[in-house]
Amino acid sequence: MLTISFCIIVYNEENNIGRCLKSVRGLVDEIIVVDTGSTDRTKSICEEYGARIFDHKWTDDFSKARNHGVSKASCDWILLLDANEELILHNPVGLKQYLQNTTYDLVPIRITHFYGKKPADKKRALFSSAPRLARNDGAAQVSGAIHERIDAAGKSTGRRRTSGVLLKSSISGI
Repeated sequence: MLTISFCIIVYNEENNIGRCLKSVRGLVDEIIVVDTGSTDRTKSICEEYGARIFDHKWTDDFSKARNHGVSKASCDWILLLDANEELILHNPVGLKQYLQNTTYDLVPIRITHFYGKKPADKKRALFSSAPRLARNDGAAQVSGAIHERIDAAGKSTGRRRTSGVLLKSSISGI
């Protein structure tokens, strides 16, 4: 059966990480957390979800931290999220079947970015899509010190299909 590694970088995310990890539980087969120096309860919350935690010195480069996590992934596919994001997947079995049969190496996910005051409201949302799932065949690399993205040199990207919905809590103006 197809397997998925969940890779995430964190720094003092105790207010977000539990919601994020809960959203991928049952879909992913391993959780890899790269911690860049948390001083709060982030690591202990991750341990509650069975995460493998790796410390990584922060070097002002998100892609280096993400690639450290990607290098630890042992499953067929890699899922990348931020700690303030939540995966809402209506058909986990369907996603795994899609990944099992696709010839693509990168799969975009629809992202909803919320802004404004809490609670999140679809009237205050922007939509986009970006590759967040990558085949783990050694070609996947994250690039960009800020606003990083996953690439697979010479590999194919899936059509802009909605494989799942990713909610990004971008709350500002509070």
